[in-house]
Amino acid sequence: MEENLKFKIRRVFDKELEQEWIYLSKSSEISIFQSFEWQYTWHKNINEINNKDNLHIVSIYFGQKIIAIIPFIKDECFKIKILTLTGFPFADYCDCLIDQNFFTQNQKVKYFIQEYLLKIKDIDLIKINKIKHGSNFFYLIDEKNFKEDNFKSYELIKNNISEDIIPKKIASDTKRQIRRLEEIGNLSFKIVKSEEDKKRIIDFFFEKKEEQLKVTNNWNYLKNKKNKNFIENINTFSDNSHLSCLLLNEKIIAAHLGYYWKNKMFYIFPVYDPNYSKFSPGNILLYYLIDKLFSESGKVFDFTTGDETYKTKISNKESKIFYSYTSLSIKGKIASSFLEILNYLRKIKFFKTVYNKIKY
Repeated sequence: MEENLKFKIRRVFDKELEQEWIYLSKSSEISIFQSFEWQYTWHKNINEINNKDNLHIVSIYFGQKIIAIIPFIKDECFKIKILTLTGFPFADYCDCLIDQNFFTQNQKVKYFIQEYLLKIKDIDLIKINKIKHGSNFFYLIDEKNFKEDNFKSYELIKNNISEDIIPKKIASDTKRQIRRLEEIGNLSFKIVKSEEDKKRIIDFFFEKKEEQLKVTNNWNYLKNKKNKNFIENINTFSDNSHLSCLLLNEKIIAAHLGYYWKNKMFYIFPVYDPNYSKFSPGNILLYYLIDKLFSESGKVFDFTTGDETYKTKISNKESKIFYSYTSLSIKGKIASSFLEILNYLRKIKFFKTVYNKIKY
């Protein structure tokens, strides 16, 4: 079996990789963050703009058949060389792509893949994080090698068509706020399709989100032009982008930049006008989004990662998030210990903000 395994390192997102990526996307469970479109847009707008020639995408074949893609980049910090997954800082989940049927029928293959990873040259540490419960990585790497992270992800799943999908108390409070807004003007919910309407919502998001980040003293990722370019491009030109807004007399008072992928809504970039905060416009927009999703063909509303109170109240499923640090040298062991300390400190909001400002 080992002699049939072949490994190829890719340094660019080319057509051949795209075809293999799309093939595996259909045979494995992945999030929007692992779609080829998301990853390619991230590389062109963020990674490549940093003048980094650091792609280290591992393509794995059994004979001539592609069976896995592990999207790594080579990073370096204080002369410590780290192999880490692509997509930061905007990938809420990280993962690899696999042919699930193949790995289910050939479980011993993962040991040869692990052996290959441990022999990668000129690397001190392999860092795999933001791994959701049920990740494809558990087909490649023993689960015992992963540790539970200090945050979770949350989803709302329609289990029974007759049940109230949104808790009654939350639904009642939201409907009350809707009535209050309707008393002062024409309230409407809109999902936009045209580039012109998308630009209007994206501009609103940039303006209001940056205001919010400054007021709350959080990491202002919008100060960096490449981050703004990525958000604008992935939301304007992607067929999977899902932009919506809440309007009062045709004025935007809340907006969401999200993604619809494989019957799942990814709730990622919400924002609202603070001048209307007493009406909870963000909650109203969320209410409309959930109702719209489940009244049509949607199956899952994914709030992604983060322990915000509203997520824990509305969701009906929570998933653990895992990480793994594999040291390949003494420097790697030192880096691994340091990262464990950082993980602990990032539980504290102040240190998390400082960490993000330094790293990104």
